[in-house]
Amino acid sequence: MSVSPEEFFHLTCHGKLASILQMGLDPAYSASSLKAVFLAGHRSTAENYAGMHSADVILLRVVASRLDPDCLGPDNYELRDYLESLDEDHELFGRRWNDFSWQESLAFCDQVAYWGIIPPEALTVVPEFLPV
Repeated sequence: MSVSPEEFFHLTCHGKLASILQMGLDPAYSASSLKAVFLAGHRSTAENYAGMHSADVILLRVVASRLDPDCLGPDNYELRDYLESLDEDHELFGRRWNDFSWQESLAFCDQVAYWGIIPPEALTVVPEFLPV
């Protein structure tokens, strides 16, 4: 399976913007037990997480060519949910989320995990997501 996106998206709290634009997105600050930065393949997928935040959110566009492909991996949450929803007769039934490549994760659930620091120069704010 060959998926090579030009960009990813990441939704986060607006209060973190200044630090992110200075230092980048660091998986050490992830609330996830996986300690990864989670990236969506499409803007709409990232936007779906807005309701999970109590503060204003911003949407970041991530230039894929600025990422280290060796730091990309499958999403442990949405991919696992997808796999657990499959019927027993499905060809993927019984496989674990971490048996998949990041490309497969992107194809199946539109999300991936990134285990490196995403540098500030790889990030831009989607303007219409800036709070007024």
